[in-house]
This record gives sequence, C-alpha cells and structure tokens, in this order.
Amino acid sequence: MAREPSTRRMEHATTLLHRLFRSFCLRCRSQVSGLKGKYISLSTYRRSGVSVETPVWFVEMEQKLYVFSANDSGKVKRLRNSSRARIAPCDARGGLKGEWQDAEARVVEDRATIERAHGLLRTKYGFQMWLADVMSKLSGRLNRRAFIEIDPL
Repeated sequence: MAREPSTRRMEHATTLLHRLFRSFCLRCRSQVSGLKGKYISLSTYRRSGVSVETPVWFVEMEQKLYVFSANDSGKVKRLRNSSRARIAPCDARGGLKGEWQDAEARVVEDRATIERAHGLLRTKYGFQMWLADVMSKLSGRLNRRAFIEIDPL
C-alpha cells in the first residue's frame, strides 16, 4: 500500500529538520579548548586590575577565537591598554558553564582577517547575525566595529 503524500512530506520535512539541527550543533562546537555553544565570557582588565566580564558571540579560525564589538566599547579600550584576558563558556546572560582559561587578545587591523571572521560569524549565527548587521547598518555603526582575536594560552 502506498503512503499518503502528506506522510511522505512529513518524513521529508523531519529529515530536513534533523540535518539542519545537526549542522547547527556542529557549527556551535569549537576545537579550541573544547568550547561549544554560542557564547563565551570574555574577561578583560581595567588598569586597576579589576576584571570585567562580557558574554560575546565567537567563531574559531586557525586555532584562535574571534569576536566583535563596537570600536568605542569598554572591552576594546581595555584591550588596547592590555592584551591580558580570560575566556570561559557561558550562556547569553553571562552565566558560566565551564572553567576560566587564560588568553591573550588583541584588536584585529587586517581587513582580510576581519572579512573572514565576519563571514564565519554569519555562517554560525545565521539570521541573528544578519539582523545584527542590518541594525548596525541602519544605525551607522556597521563600519565602527572592532574585531578581537583571542589566543587561548
């Protein structure tokens, strides 16, 4: 007995959703220090030595992590003063999900590296990154982004 067309469509849709979910999970897993998920907590240091922790999106490229922020944000200012940093897996609100790891971070100036990192962010975060780009473009902040390279120690 042949299956009903609606049953075949449902099976096909389920298969597609499974592939999409699997692809998404693989994109969220980093090879650097076993980090996985969508967020890391980036801890940078004030001149006084006090740490400031911020949850950020990240991507991995060539055993380094890349994040972005506004060029005039506190974390970028602190990194221009000192490259000392720490990272840990976290949730969107900054709740830690793992141990802190020491790292060195710097603001990226190379345009090709920035474009590659941005492309990977768009691949990993999809619609969310597209929306962030659109909102940044509308507000005039797109060209005032800083990309940060993090080298876990």
